Amino acid sequence: QGIALTKQVEVVGEAVGISFPFTVTLTPVAGETLATTYPVYDENGVFMNNVSVDGNGSFTVSLTEGQKVYIVNLPTGTAYSVQEQPADGWKVLSSQNATGTVAENTYNQVSFLNGPVSHGNLFLHKEVVIDEAAGKVTYDKPFEVEVAFAGNHSFDTVMVDGQQKAVENGKLKENLFLKANQTVLISGVPEGTNYTVKEVNLPKGWQGDKEE
Repeated sequence: QGIALTKQVEVVGEAVGISFPFTVTLTPVAGETLATTYPVYDENGVFMNNVSVDGNGSFTVSLTEGQKVYIVNLPTGTAYSVQEQPADGWKVLSSQNATGTVAENTYNQVSFLNGPVSHGNLFLHKEVVIDEAAGKVTYDKPFEVEVAFAGNHSFDTVMVDGQQKAVENGKLKENLFLKANQTVLISGVPEGTNYTVKEVNLPKGWQGDKEE
């Protein structure tokens, strides 16, 4: 008895060789304690390994596309929670029985379905307001722009106007330079990614008014 955990992917064959990590947390019945290890078997009943339970009742197990494992000998009445950890390029589409209670002589069927993360675009447009009263009629020099990213999906490149650019430490490795009325397209950004765009090293006599 215990947990039967299955990993499925929406696009079969796309995730070959990718390991999807899961954190399993067990909560024993009041007055009982958990074992320090529990055995894991594959779907053919072949022993794979023992997982070590930490002081919080948690352990990690990893599955590949289409794999099913059995975590056995869990005590009756033990509550469990299974959480998939982020895997680069993939997102959880659905899950079944991710939380529950172990029943006697039963394997709780837990499954997670993943799909590939889609990508989006970011348009940057530079506007310059000319103060004619101050004599600034034209200005054709570029403004320096820093672009930073944050989120669960790591990536090391994006496309900027069709050219591949490096991302290091969550930022475009090279800042962008935009002139008045210029638009830049940043593509290949994973969905769910947060971004920050700010002007840096403003030319003398200029200030940023607003961001949209």
